[in-house]
Amino acid sequence: MFQKAKKAHRWVILTLLLMLGCAQPWEREPGPFDRNDLPLNIYNLRGNVWVAEDYNYYRTNLSMYIDHDAGVVFIGAGWSYKSARQLLWKAAANSYGPFQALIVPGYRLSYTGGLPPFQRHELKVIMQQNAPVLLRLHWDHMQQEMLQSFGSWRELSRLRQTYCIKIISP
Repeated sequence: MFQKAKKAHRWVILTLLLMLGCAQPWEREPGPFDRNDLPLNIYNLRGNVWVAEDYNYYRTNLSMYIDHDAGVVFIGAGWSYKSARQLLWKAAANSYGPFQALIVPGYRLSYTGGLPPFQRHELKVIMQQNAPVLLRLHWDHMQQEMLQSFGSWRELSRLRQTYCIKIISP
């Protein structure tokens, strides 16, 4: 009888250990989505600061500073042209001023995939000193990585060389 209870405890302990190794049910962050049709969740955080949550592919937060008269400064361009167009539309709906600048926090596609729609508005793009070089160097590799990971990813065209980029030294 004692042996059976001991074996049962082993199975219970083994099951609990296996459950601990799995994804925790209390995690609130969704995993990557193989989708490009989810709308951005755009909301006013406080005052002139707006946040856009992009759940397409990997979750990414973008932000905007919208002054109704002076204009708009964007931080990050999003994963895709669609994300960028949604940001531009929301900013245009909430400001009478011009689009002033786009601050790109890094060269990764989550911040640079939506650059072409911003190019049409001839915004000043502000990046760190080495970001344009890294962006051009890794562009094809990042595209291939996304194509292999997500069936819904559509390859983005290369950026125009004449794109206005202001370099900020660290």
